[in-house]
Amino acid sequence: MKQIDDLYSKGDVQSGDTKYFTDKELSIPFTGMVSDASNGHTNSIFELKEGLKDGIEKVFHEDSDLLEQVSEYKKNLQFGVSKEYDEQGELVHVSVVWNNKYLKTLTLSEQNVIERDEDYDLSQENYPERIVQLLKLTDHELIDYSF
Repeated sequence: MKQIDDLYSKGDVQSGDTKYFTDKELSIPFTGMVSDASNGHTNSIFELKEGLKDGIEKVFHEDSDLLEQVSEYKKNLQFGVSKEYDEQGELVHVSVVWNNKYLKTLTLSEQNVIERDEDYDLSQENYPERIVQLLKLTDHELIDYSF
């Protein structure tokens, strides 16, 4: 696993338009696992393919090693399922995300759905097949989704 400080980047981290490289000339995009750590604490671990986030990203709470969020990425954009956890490690949100847009979000309390937010129309938008499959999952299947 490569440390983020050992890589070179081009683009804007805030906009998500960042590409990571192994060389100062920014000519060799990095592919592999990356760890972003500071002061002995791992902030996040993520996969890069050809310099772009592509695969799973795990973000950890500031004051512990517990997960804060696990998300799927494709070419620097959230694409798939995202799960968010509270400071005790309890699952509080499960979402289906397409190109950083949250299409369906379940809010949970003690593993029970207490709120559902849906912002999609399968008949109006041409979603990728993978996103359509995820949107069709039952609440229970989405909660139990494994990365």
